[in-house]
Parts: sequence; structure tokens; C-alpha cells
Amino acid sequence: MTDFPFGDPDGARAELADVMQGFVGFRGHPGWGGIATNPDDRSVRVIIGKKGSGKTVYLRRLQVSTMAEDSVFSQKIQSDIPTTAQVLEFCEICQGEQITEKWRELWRVSLHASLLTLFLYKGYFSDYVSEKQRSQLLQRFDGILPEAKVPHSAYDIISYYISSIRTQSQFKNLVDRREWVELRSVLSDILKDCPPVFYYLDAVDEEFAHAPMEWHQCQKGLFYAVMRMLRESGSLGSRFHVAICIRDIVFSSILRSEHAGRYRNTPHICKLNWDTKRTEYFFERKIEQLESIYFDDPSKPRTIQNFLSVTHIFNESRKIEEEPLSYLIRHTRFLPRDVVELGNTLAQAKLAKISKTEIDDESWEAVVRSLVSRSARGFAEEQLSVCANQLASHERPEFSARHDYHELYTASREYIESRAKIFKSIIKDIGTEVFEKQQIEDVRKKWSDELPDAVDPFAILWQNGLVGCRMKETDSAFHFFNLDDRDDFLLPDGAINFAFHSCINDAVKLEINSPDPIVEKSVV
Repeated sequence: MTDFPFGDPDGARAELADVMQGFVGFRGHPGWGGIATNPDDRSVRVIIGKKGSGKTVYLRRLQVSTMAEDSVFSQKIQSDIPTTAQVLEFCEICQGEQITEKWRELWRVSLHASLLTLFLYKGYFSDYVSEKQRSQLLQRFDGILPEAKVPHSAYDIISYYISSIRTQSQFKNLVDRREWVELRSVLSDILKDCPPVFYYLDAVDEEFAHAPMEWHQCQKGLFYAVMRMLRESGSLGSRFHVAICIRDIVFSSILRSEHAGRYRNTPHICKLNWDTKRTEYFFERKIEQLESIYFDDPSKPRTIQNFLSVTHIFNESRKIEEEPLSYLIRHTRFLPRDVVELGNTLAQAKLAKISKTEIDDESWEAVVRSLVSRSARGFAEEQLSVCANQLASHERPEFSARHDYHELYTASREYIESRAKIFKSIIKDIGTEVFEKQQIEDVRKKWSDELPDAVDPFAILWQNGLVGCRMKETDSAFHFFNLDDRDDFLLPDGAINFAFHSCINDAVKLEINSPDPIVEKSVV
């Protein structure tokens, strides 16, 4: 038995063997989009999804696949991201309408410089780049590289550049240096004669919650840099493969640009969109992978009923019975990480039940309800903290990073908790599970003086999956923010009514005014 029978919730921390063996594949479901991506898909450049959607796991699968090929060079996954302070500082120095373009240029030169250090200092390439060539390269391009004579990741390079930039003029001098044009030609020539190079950049959204607006711009610039590199002429465009992970709301803003059509259905983008149906499938496959000790009758099919020891769960608030799987799923955020966390909790309880035969069916069902409620409360509290960080980023004073007091707004636990309480108060002011547009308007007006100008708390709740909407009277389920269905960045104007996610009621008590549980509309 393992401490994590459903798997480690942290894809970056999990053992690689566990990631590969426990991976739930969707290869037989080609209509399910990015989650059906094969590990040997060499076209993927961008993996998009929410926090907890499995971006790191999918990136690791791609990297493992290239590692197994002798005909390519696969770099280790890079995760040593710049600090939030550096990201804030660059945004403050280069602020303005063109900030995304400036990030794009900074990422572009950082990736090229990183690749150069690989050719200069990685022994693997000694068969393809002679000592004489290396000496010439170093002499010609030494001025754009860090002093340490070792391979540098793109994250190392961009952090190095940010630390040297104090004005917009210095930024312009860096990216406009004549060496960059020559370097692109040199790198392309080297790549003609050596194996294709694969880069994997992970964790770029790890600190997203601490400064959402600035990390949003940083990720957006990285996206544009990677996609533009695909269009590079020569071998640099065809033999230098950079795969990255970004948040879904970043891609949503890209889809609202004038170039949306270029990126909406490209094979180079893998969208990890999870809805009810996909999450249920994932949960069922995870249950099938469990050891026999977790089942009432190991000789029978490994279903959720056999695992959970219940055929139905009584919903005390609505006085109805629900199917176990739908009951569990609607209390998650429709994310693999939530399923893994909830599954591990229930599996541990199941072992305890096995050792305590005196627990009757009614008591056990109460235990299940309690554990689901506790997990749902944790999911809601975490998501409300994300919303609080987003609000705090709007309140951060200009140039706070340069004067070294940005952490009050990006890292202070007490400050973020105070912002989370604002969202809880707003939810309490709505008061009901399902609500109308007029209620939103009333609460917006009440809180208008307490919030920064042009900040809509309901848009933040929508973007973070805590508010859903119904577009037609005939809809029995609610739409939540999803790039396959509704990629509206703001709360949809045409909705006829709204609802809070089911997990919210476990963190903020609401009046139950719907006869049926709040469920997400499936997009498949």
C-alpha cells in the first residue's frame, strides 16, 4: 500500500514511475481535446489549463517520451522561475500598453541565449560544435551571456537580464543589440547538423496567485515568443522545440486579441479542459487502479460503489438521494488534483472502516458526507484565496516592487486573508445558492466604495470557477468558465441567472433555493 493510493496531488513532486503508471489516458476519446494528447506528440508547444489541471504531468510525459529517443536532445524540465519581485520590477520599469510585447522580446532573446549556452558548455554537443567554433562563439557573444561558463536555463537568463535592466532605455538597448540577428543565424546553422533540441519550461504559473496581473503579462509574452519561434525561418524554427505551460485565463485573454483565429484550433496548443464527464471518467479509472484491499468484494468490478461501500448518498439539505460519483464530483473543482486529494482521503477512511467493523451503514455514510464536505471547504477556501490575491494585485501601489514593499500585497498572509473575507462577505450578501442579475447589481453597488475602480468581484469569481451561469431556461446545468465552452473573461451578460459552485456552500453557508444540486454543464 502507498500513502497516496490515488496518486500524489503534486505532479512535480510525484515519482516519475508513479506518474507514468498511474496516468489516466484518454486516447480512445479523440473528441475530448487536449486531455487525449499522446506523449509522443511532437507538435505540442503550449499546455493550457487551470491550477491543478495536470499541466506538469502532461509536460513530464512529453519530456519522458523525447528522453527515450536517441535521435533528439531532450533538456531537463526547467522550473527555476524568476521571482515575483523580478516580474513586478520588470512590469514597473517597462509599464505601458506594449508590456506584453516587451515580455515577448525578453523571452525570445532569453531562449536564444540559453540555447547558445547549451551548445557552448554541454558536452553532448561536442561532436557537433568544435572547440574552435566554441571559442569563436564565446568571443563573439560573450557580452550577452552570464559570467558562469555553464549551460543556463531560459529562466536563469531572463532573471539575469531583468536584474541588469533599470530603465526602458536599457531594455531597448538589450533586445536591439546587433548580436541577436547574427545569433539567430548561427543557431540555425548549428541546428542543421545536430539533433533537434527539446526544451520544457514548467512552473511559470507557480507564483501566479501572488501577482496575477503581472504574471499574466509574463506568461502571455512567453506564449507569443514560443508561437513566434515556430515561424522562424530555417532550422531554428523547425528543430528547436520549446514546450511551456500557461494558465487558462491567460489564453482566454489571447483569444480576445485580433489574432485569436491563429491560435484557437492550432495543433500546437493542448488545452486541458476538465468538465463533469471528463472528471467522472478520470475518477472511475483511478478507482480501477486501486489495490484490492480497498474494495468490499475484490472479485466484483472495481466500481465506486464497491470502493465507497454505498449505493446512494443522502443529500440532507434537499432531502434527496444522489449517485455517489456525481455527488463527489460536483464538490470538486472538476480538476484531477481535487479528485486525487479527495480519493486519497476516502481511501484512508475506507481502510479505517475495514478495521472497525462496528461502523454501520448509516454512520459510514455520515463519515463520507463529512469527508466530502471537509475537502470541498478546502477547495473553496483555496480558490477564494486565489480570488483574494487577484484583488490584492489591483490594490498594489505603483512602483511598490522597486521600493521593496510589494510583499505586503503579494505575500502577506494576513492581508490576503482580509481580502478573502471580502469575497466571503460578498457571497453572504447574495445569500442564496442560485441568484439573479439584480442581486449582483445590488451587491456591486454596496461594495463599490470598498473596492478598486473597475474591479468586478463577480468577474473574479467567474474567472476562478466559483460562479456559473445559465444561458437558457431549458438548461438544467450551469456553465462555468471553460475554454471549450465559455471563454468569456467577464461574467456573461446574456445569462438568465447564476449559481455558486457546490463547494462554496461548505465554506460560506447559503440558502438552498434550488430543488436540484448545482452541476456543471458538460462540454462533451
